[in-house]
Amino acid sequence: MAMPARLRQSTMARLARSPIVIMNVLVVTATAFYLVAFFVSLPRLLPAIYQLADNAIAPYLMQGWEHAPAGAHMLMANVPWYSAYWLMRVLGLLPDHRALWEFAPWLLSSLACGCVGWATAKAAGRGAGLLVSAGLICAGTALLPLQFAWGVHGITYVYVLVLGAFGVWLADDSSRRSSTLFWWVVCLMTALTAVGVASDPLVLLAGLLPFAGTGVALAARSPETLRRLRSAVAAVTFGSVVVSVLFGAVMRSAGLAADHYPIKLVSPGEIGPHLLLLVQGTFALLNGYLHEGPVWPFGYLSPTGLLGYCCSVAVVLLVVMAVSLAVRVIRSRRETSASRATGVGPAMFAHSAYWLMSAVVLAVVYVFSTAAVDLQSKRYIVTVAYAVLILGVTGGMTLRSRRPAQFIVAACVAVVVLSGAVGLVRSQVSAQYRRFPSLTLSKAVAALAYTEHVKLGYAGYWDAFPLGWLSSSAVPIYPITQCGSRLCPTVRATIGVGIDSWYHARSHIRSMLVLDPVFDSADSLPSRAPAYLGHPLGGVHVVDHRLDVYVYGYDIAGRLARG
Repeated sequence: MAMPARLRQSTMARLARSPIVIMNVLVVTATAFYLVAFFVSLPRLLPAIYQLADNAIAPYLMQGWEHAPAGAHMLMANVPWYSAYWLMRVLGLLPDHRALWEFAPWLLSSLACGCVGWATAKAAGRGAGLLVSAGLICAGTALLPLQFAWGVHGITYVYVLVLGAFGVWLADDSSRRSSTLFWWVVCLMTALTAVGVASDPLVLLAGLLPFAGTGVALAARSPETLRRLRSAVAAVTFGSVVVSVLFGAVMRSAGLAADHYPIKLVSPGEIGPHLLLLVQGTFALLNGYLHEGPVWPFGYLSPTGLLGYCCSVAVVLLVVMAVSLAVRVIRSRRETSASRATGVGPAMFAHSAYWLMSAVVLAVVYVFSTAAVDLQSKRYIVTVAYAVLILGVTGGMTLRSRRPAQFIVAACVAVVVLSGAVGLVRSQVSAQYRRFPSLTLSKAVAALAYTEHVKLGYAGYWDAFPLGWLSSSAVPIYPITQCGSRLCPTVRATIGVGIDSWYHARSHIRSMLVLDPVFDSADSLPSRAPAYLGHPLGGVHVVDHRLDVYVYGYDIAGRLARG
């Protein structure tokens, strides 16, 4: 007996939807797996992340700043993370603020990713919003430590994410909103963005410039665009720049500043290697493993290696989807009946234009400047990785041939999330930071200091911050480096990080010098204690078969170079 036509059509429709349903279920399952793995591994994940000195700078400096005398000055390394400073000051009023300092950056990043998920849902539908939220929040082991880093652009990318969502909020039928609410939100965003621009130039490049460009593009696309929308974009853009200058001056007058970090144009011969670093860094941030060893078959045939290859393919597919979206958006630069047929409405246009401009601006600056040094420089291009995922999902979910594209996009996000979860299960964060001082090593140094009645110590940059922070400051460790023929405070050197009061010589206390053969050359430190520091008590103490610790009966800060 023949099947009725209506039933046959319904069955075919369900079959057509079933692959997409399966992939969505897989995304939800992978996200749940990731979140469980994340919170289960958190007790060992946080110490691993703060083994890296760059990540430990901000909380350790803030901890020292709480006890700094009046008139002290703090050098915040290369970036004046004022926004992180004030957030940490507020959290410092709460009990157990040390744990909050460690966890809050990821929480803020996740909330900002949720804002972008909302913006994507406005632009491309609820399914796209959920995929983007899952892909951004479930960061892999290359991106996750950057989301925890207060002082290494971690809060910067929160600004970039929130500005993108704010642009969609402005474009999404602003005429229906209360005028009072509208301008209160605009004023709030102006103030927040001003703090962000003063805190990190990347907020200007990756966030504010694309935001302003999106506003200009919206006005050019639709001349009848609301006057107050155009006014809001102008107010946020110019207001935040002006206020950021004033805010930065106030913070510097209070003794908080960053060392000068010049960025220059590169020679033509360096453009190719920088472009390769851009590609490798983007793949790494999205869990693709093109940067680790051989990239062709017979390199990694383990299950995790194959998953990395699949993730690399997923990144390529997301790039293809993002490019297709960029073409559609550029073609719809004028709001005509033909452009409306492509489904590029104001919210979609604002969302896509912002992330396209953000990725292009940051990629161009990265490739043509001295910011790109090695693969660790990927911390400058997090926005590019974000844009690939956001634009790829948005592009795939809004193509005319929706079913195949939606299936591909869901599969790509599922693979990216699953790869990140597997990295957490396999403790890959600990593995990639295994060269840096661990929690165990920090406790061993603190135990030696307790036994020898040492009150403070000095070490190179890569050791001082993690040793001091991970030991809960049982014994403060202050960073030093080499200035000419003598050791000197880092606040006097080209590194430019620390609090100047750390290096005021104390009387009647014991101190120690910590030397690490792994990082002595990187920190410009000698392989043994210099003779001008005096005679150490009890010779050299070897800690955990790695660190050479010299104990002195006085504070060696008085014998450091001051020039």
